[in-house]
Amino acid sequence: MAADYTGLLDELRALRKGRGVFSAEITQRIGPTLRELCRIQPDDQAPEIREKLLRHLSDVAASLPADLRVAASAAVALHPAARHRFLTGRITWLAQRIGRDERTVRRRMDDGIAQLAEVAARCLSAPPPPPDNDQSDFHVEQFSAVLILDRGAPEALERRTIVAERDDLDQIVVALSLPTVSAAENRDRDLAAEVLYGGTLLRRRRPVGSRFEFVLTLPRPLRAGERHEYGMRYRIPEGQAMREHYVYTSPRRCGLFDLRVRFGLVDQPLRIWRVEEVFHRDLDEEAPTGDILLPDKAGELRVVFRDLLPGFGYGVQWTMP
Repeated sequence: MAADYTGLLDELRALRKGRGVFSAEITQRIGPTLRELCRIQPDDQAPEIREKLLRHLSDVAASLPADLRVAASAAVALHPAARHRFLTGRITWLAQRIGRDERTVRRRMDDGIAQLAEVAARCLSAPPPPPDNDQSDFHVEQFSAVLILDRGAPEALERRTIVAERDDLDQIVVALSLPTVSAAENRDRDLAAEVLYGGTLLRRRRPVGSRFEFVLTLPRPLRAGERHEYGMRYRIPEGQAMREHYVYTSPRRCGLFDLRVRFGLVDQPLRIWRVEEVFHRDLDEEAPTGDILLPDKAGELRVVFRDLLPGFGYGVQWTMP
C-alpha cells in the first residue's frame, strides 16, 4: 500500500498543474498508478481517459470530509465550478468560497490531495469485495428506513442490523437503484451517500446508469453468527426528480423492514399504497397493487414487513396530483 500511496500522491500533485483533468496533454500527464486506479486501458484516447478520471476520482473523493473533498476536487479541477485554466485561479476561487487566505487554501488542498491518495491507495490494495447477491456472506435481521420528502431534496436515513453467515466478514456492498423519471436524464443522475456509523466508505461504484454500489469496510471482521449495525444517509441532489416510490428489494433474506415516509403537509400525493411482494417491473404500472395508505396529521405514514422474500419488492408507492 505504501508504494501505491506514494505513486498516487506524486501523480495527483502533478495533475494539479494547468487545467488539471482537463489538460490537453492528459494522456501524458497521468502515471501508472492513476491508470490502474481508474482502469485506463493502453488504447484509451483522451476523451475516455478524462471520463474515467472524472468518474473514479469523484467516487474516491466522495468518502472524504466535506472540506477536504471540495479542496481536493478543486485542486485537480474535478469540481464543476473550479475548472480554471491555471491552479492559481482555482486557489482564488476556493479562497473566496471558504473565506480564507490563499496560503490556508494551499495547505487545505495539500491535505485534500494527501487524503485522496490515501483512500485511493486503500482501494487499490483492498481485495475485491464479494458480490452483493452472495447470500452466504450475511443476512439482514432488521432494516429501518426514514424517507423525508418535505425538505427540498429527498433524503433517506437507513439503519441495518446484519448477521454474518461466515467468519472474517470485513466488507459488505450496499446497493441502491435510483430509477430515472425519463430516459433522457439517466446519464446525469447522482446520489450523495454518507456512512453515519458502523463502517467506512471504501469506494463508490456505478455499474449501470441507475444503480449505485457502496463498498463498506466494517470496523472489525465479524464471526459467523455475529450481529453488526450500520447507518447510511442518502440524498438526491436539489432539482433532480425522484420516481414516486421507495421500495426495498433484497437478494438476501430479511427478517423485518420498518419504513417511515414523511410527505409533509404541503403537496401531498393524490394516492399512496402499500407495495408488498412485487417484481420491480410492476412498479412501472403506477397502479395500486396493495392497501391504500393515508398519512397522519404530521403528513407521515409507517409500514412494516416481516420475513421478506429475496428478489421481491416491499415499500410504498404514490402518485402526485
